[in-house]
Amino acid sequence: MKSIIKTDFSRAFINWKFPLAILLMFLVWDLNSKRFGLREDVLFYFINVWGRSITYLMAILISTIPFLSAHIEEKENHFLRYAILRTGVWKYVCSKLIVCFMSAFSVCVLGTVLFLIKQSFYVPFLAENSVTLDNFAPMSCFRGLMISHIKLAVTIQTILYGMLCGSMGVLTMAFSAYINNSFEIYVIPFLLYYCFYFLFAGFFKYCPMLSIEHIYEAIGCYTKNPVLFFSYAFFITICFGIVGGRLMYRKMKGEFQ
Repeated sequence: MKSIIKTDFSRAFINWKFPLAILLMFLVWDLNSKRFGLREDVLFYFINVWGRSITYLMAILISTIPFLSAHIEEKENHFLRYAILRTGVWKYVCSKLIVCFMSAFSVCVLGTVLFLIKQSFYVPFLAENSVTLDNFAPMSCFRGLMISHIKLAVTIQTILYGMLCGSMGVLTMAFSAYINNSFEIYVIPFLLYYCFYFLFAGFFKYCPMLSIEHIYEAIGCYTKNPVLFFSYAFFITICFGIVGGRLMYRKMKGEFQ
């Protein structure tokens, strides 16, 4: 199992597509930040560029590029059957989903960090008497953390964004087993996100915990308890992984055994 994961890790991280995806993630943040004229502090950009633009949708797509493209090449080059016969279906699926999550998570986090570092050269991370902090801290379950340790709060939220991208990447990988057209596979992240959004739309006002936007976004979330919030996000991420694993395993087992 270790050798399989090691091979997949090298395919995901040691190739030109990984740094390219990080650069694209940075550019998505940076280009979308141009629409905001106010240059108060880094916190302003971090909250508004993600929440008031298409950054989150592009992030979900871009984060899947490194490993999903490698998986597509494996299918198109007819290497898939050989790989499964050599490793077994279960090990193959586990390795693919673990590495897919880690690569998507890394792309999202590293691209975001690059953007935050760049902005810190132009504006302070947190301005004195920050209007952004005054407006958004009361709405966040990380209120106390934002007031006393803003960089830690931003770090945790960045990790949550990475978990969102990783989860959608895992489900995209699972559904890619059912699709043969490589171009159609890249539409899956958008469809998944909007499927979750509209599927539970009627329940949002009764049970906001079902909202995909509230699961990973600390501002305006369903609770003021940061431990409950992060634990639930972690639990949902595990659930996405289990669902993705079962879907992919079922397809691979039926096709190759």
